[in-house]
Amino acid sequence: MKHTTLKFATSLLMAGAAQAAVVYQDNFDNDGLGTNAGTGGGASSTNLNGGANWSDNGNAVYNNSGTQFGNAALLYSTSSFQSTAGFELTVTYYTDDISNSGRNLLSFGLLESASTYTTSSNPFVETSAGSTYGIGANVIFHNNTSQTRGLWASTGTSDKTLLDASGTNQEFIASANTPVTIRLTPDGLGGGDWSYSINGVQEATGNIAVFDFSKSFNFVAYGQDNEATKRINAVTLTAIPEPSSLALLGLGACGLLAIRRRPRG
Repeated sequence: MKHTTLKFATSLLMAGAAQAAVVYQDNFDNDGLGTNAGTGGGASSTNLNGGANWSDNGNAVYNNSGTQFGNAALLYSTSSFQSTAGFELTVTYYTDDISNSGRNLLSFGLLESASTYTTSSNPFVETSAGSTYGIGANVIFHNNTSQTRGLWASTGTSDKTLLDASGTNQEFIASANTPVTIRLTPDGLGGGDWSYSINGVQEATGNIAVFDFSKSFNFVAYGQDNEATKRINAVTLTAIPEPSSLALLGLGACGLLAIRRRPRG
């Protein structure tokens, strides 16, 4: 009986910690961007150029609203999130074209102060986006080779850093619902250790020398063009537990183990 109680109580502790770590989750259930049946509040769309926008039709869909290649819009979570121990972001996207034609762009990731972003440029990869701060995946190879597919960081200057050009282990995929997971944790030296996977295959790992984990970030997706279908099917953002929280969980389990081993009186 005590053994069963121990297992049940330990499971509750671990499940509680896991549930608390998910800070934002949205499946875009055709209930409007502002309504979220999941966790962490709704989303909004900002037109950056040409009347483009994002809408919810069961997925978050980029609408180019015309024929201009410069049309652009930003989708972002209306809430922002902070985690000094880092984040794990999983985004399932769909696009029917990842070629380098025209101004076909799709990126997503974490961006500081997304609600105030008004520049029509891609915040993760383009120097004209200015001093943005965040990390994101660029799915589509722009005809400007400086904006290649891969993982990018933007740490408060107009310069953008390509952390990894995808394709070493796994390429972004066209015409299929494709999950991408980005994980970023402090390295203890003022920077961050990163990794990302595409469709369940780890693409690369590495380190970025400077990253400020005290900042608060929104989930964002950037779309531009008058060409390909672009949509976000689902988003889950997890705040990685502080080491002290994990230690507390371990102490709780040890306490339960001690109770289980207490001799009968």
